[in-house]
Amino acid sequence: MEIVNGASLNASGLKAAADAAGGFGFVRVEDSEFDPTQPTRTMFVATTGGSGPNPLGRLYEVTMNPTSPTANGTLNVVYNAANIVTPGGTYNGVVGSLIDPDGSGGPLTAPGTLGTYTGGGAVGTGTDYCVSIDNIAVSKDFIICCEDQNSPAAAVFTQYARNGGTWSLDRNNSYAAKLQSTFNYAYTQSRDGSSGNSAGRWESSGVIDSSDIFGPGTFVINVQAHLQTVPAVIGTGTAANPEFPATSVPFMRSNCPDGAGGELTQQQAVDAYVQDGQVMIMRPIP
Repeated sequence: MEIVNGASLNASGLKAAADAAGGFGFVRVEDSEFDPTQPTRTMFVATTGGSGPNPLGRLYEVTMNPTSPTANGTLNVVYNAANIVTPGGTYNGVVGSLIDPDGSGGPLTAPGTLGTYTGGGAVGTGTDYCVSIDNIAVSKDFIICCEDQNSPAAAVFTQYARNGGTWSLDRNNSYAAKLQSTFNYAYTQSRDGSSGNSAGRWESSGVIDSSDIFGPGTFVINVQAHLQTVPAVIGTGTAANPEFPATSVPFMRSNCPDGAGGELTQQQAVDAYVQDGQVMIMRPIP
């Protein structure tokens, strides 16, 4: 349904008009990409979720009429993570409310809590799967999905003892899912011997199909290191590591070289580059 004079409405007016017209709420649309095999007809839309009707994220397929964009199209759910992960288990946290119930535009009334996820793990009754999709890349063979942390998703990470990671959906095999890698980036304490960090703190935050540049089946992916402000003690000062005494530092060290054979501290990396991270080439394995 067309919203009359939509171009002249401000954000709140457009939202009100969309609600009045029965607009569909995706819950945190994070990324979209056209299908390279039919770019004038099909687009995929990824949502992080984290709110009541969509706690763990979904992937949608939108089809359009290429000769008449305003004609009726279709919206299909490629997969709904909550229907796959949670049937065999229970999430006991509070799922946040992203839109205030009275529509007044006021602050969130329920920001959500981490909680825990228990049970599941058996195919058919709940299983580990890609949750909280932040970014996607689409090729003729794969849809690459990058996970981001929110409160329900973090509980899933804990349940399956893994970091937030990057998954592939095999387009030639009914969108079969496979965890490709966590890139060893989500637990900074495993590198620095510190405490106070959690799975999913770093995320793979952007990915593109690079087949035309680096060869068929390749993707360029970015790992984004979010700020770490928890003071920590690094180094042990033990016989196994005598040259690295225990030292209290306000920020964790980074992966960024300092140009002198060492690495920048987290604060130095933040000052210079806003956030630490890496850009890599990956090739998913079916």
